[in-house]
Amino acid sequence: MWRVPRRGGHRAVLHRAHRPHGSDRPHRSDGDDGADGHDRIGGDTGNNGTHRRDGTAGRDRADRAHGPDRPDERRALRPRDVGQSGEIVSRAVPPRAGRGRPTALLVIGTRPEAIKLGPLFRALRDGLQVEPMVVTTGQHQAVVDDVLELFGIVPQCSLRLPKRPADGLARLYADLLGRLDQVMALLDPDVVVVQGDTASVLAGAHTAFLQRRPVVHVEAGLRSWSLSAPFPEEANRRLVSTLAALHLAPTPTAEANLLLEGHSPDSVLVTGNTAVDALFFAVGAPVPLPDARLESACAAGRRLVVVTAHRRESWGDGMRRIASAVAALADAHPEVLFATVTHMNPSVRKVFETSFAARSNVFVTGPLRYVQFVRLLACAEVVLTDSGGIQEEAPVLSVPVLVLRDRTERTEGVEAGAAVLVGTDAGAIITATHRALTEPGARSKAVPGSPYGDGKAAGRSAAAIGWFLGLCPRPDPFDAGRPISPPSSVATH
Repeated sequence: MWRVPRRGGHRAVLHRAHRPHGSDRPHRSDGDDGADGHDRIGGDTGNNGTHRRDGTAGRDRADRAHGPDRPDERRALRPRDVGQSGEIVSRAVPPRAGRGRPTALLVIGTRPEAIKLGPLFRALRDGLQVEPMVVTTGQHQAVVDDVLELFGIVPQCSLRLPKRPADGLARLYADLLGRLDQVMALLDPDVVVVQGDTASVLAGAHTAFLQRRPVVHVEAGLRSWSLSAPFPEEANRRLVSTLAALHLAPTPTAEANLLLEGHSPDSVLVTGNTAVDALFFAVGAPVPLPDARLESACAAGRRLVVVTAHRRESWGDGMRRIASAVAALADAHPEVLFATVTHMNPSVRKVFETSFAARSNVFVTGPLRYVQFVRLLACAEVVLTDSGGIQEEAPVLSVPVLVLRDRTERTEGVEAGAAVLVGTDAGAIITATHRALTEPGARSKAVPGSPYGDGKAAGRSAAAIGWFLGLCPRPDPFDAGRPISPPSSVATH
């Protein structure tokens, strides 16, 4: 057990194996004394090893086991800080001036992480208690940048990973560990925040743990209870839960999963899902769609089905069955436009392009910008997807979800009637989609409201981090029993 120092009369007690901030964390070994005048992340520091009540930060480095006392050199990363080759850091900027507050490093690797941590970044920044910093890992950099721009995020550091085979997960993880180890040692955050279940999430949590930095896990506690589906995400999220000190569960079901695994109730808080916050933030953006057919379909109110599929466990035969089902549906419903948004993996896209040849009512596109996809999803009559994030987003927009998986860790939507599991069997997909397209009022009957959040999860999460650091009271949990209405700008289509 370890205790966060008291500030302002509030104390968080976390029953974890981590050590207090600054207790015996390995000494930084970057070898640069910062004497070249480069911008620092500095600010006034104390000498007692804790954050002082006036908000300034300090560390007793004489107590470190790996060297004598040294000045606190919190500063911006430069490419030469972490490697001369240019393969590690592509961009580096100093954080905002006046960093005397505790700092939280948000690790962002994929677009879902950027979408769900974007609202938290803004809540931390605007809350004025904890200074947010961001490192992007480069796992999916091409589709992350537009989300960062949407939320006004300029990372302290962006990693540039070497090219690897599409299935090179072990190599990716090893690359991330080595680079994040150097980044965290240099930026020296008080807490590390990760979201979800990707390789970047696990590497960020593991690196922080090895440096004895507390880990905050956003969207904690999701479980399918099968290590093979989703693969490898189910294993990733269970491992991160083992390493985390504070678990921000999106729903009461996720909280129950964590308690079942033996985590202390003090370390778990139900916040709602920040995906809902992000959707509220993006839904009104006046953004055109990238193709005239999609733009015309949305503007004219043409019947639209959105399809996305990317899960690794469905590669091969599963993807071919999904594509075959959509082709058959397109033939059976020529009045409906089927918009298929494919994954960045070229082999996944090729399956769909081959199956949909010569069908004028099927449109295949690569990844859309986040705000474009939100607009497209809001126009849909039904969505076929294996994406976890879309399972959370679609109910907010009153769009029924057919889940192209045999099991899901987001069971709340299924229990609420907002989602139906259909797997990758072509017959099941065709039957369920035909029913959604032909039953009168299927859309309104299927979606009573969102069980995933109320648009205030980021504020609760920021307050929970503040409580964890002893800066404020513990926030009240999300009340999942109070359904929300769709945003007014997309309530009807």
